[in-house]
Amino acid sequence: MIETNASEVAANLQARFEDFEQEVEEEIDRAVLEAQRLAKQRVPVQTGALRDDISVDLEEDKVFNTLDYAVYQDQGTIYIEATHYLTDSARDAFEASLQRLRS
Repeated sequence: MIETNASEVAANLQARFEDFEQEVEEEIDRAVLEAQRLAKQRVPVQTGALRDDISVDLEEDKVFNTLDYAVYQDQGTIYIEATHYLTDSARDAFEASLQRLRS
């Protein structure tokens, strides 16, 4: 009769996968908060309202502004030069997270 420890190996792999899944979730939250911090540093400030409105939603993994003019400041218009304070911050934070997960 041939015996294997396949169920033990499968359980071990399942546990390792669950640990990795938790690590990824924590890293995503870390990246979202880092993106918010970077965006608050990079946003042009005149009154501070735009900077103060930079928010996060960790349930949906997003960084956002609710002010109507936020998108124009970030993406620019024919009258306003784009600053990309939000999009660049999100990209930089998530690239740093990927590097941490790869190591």
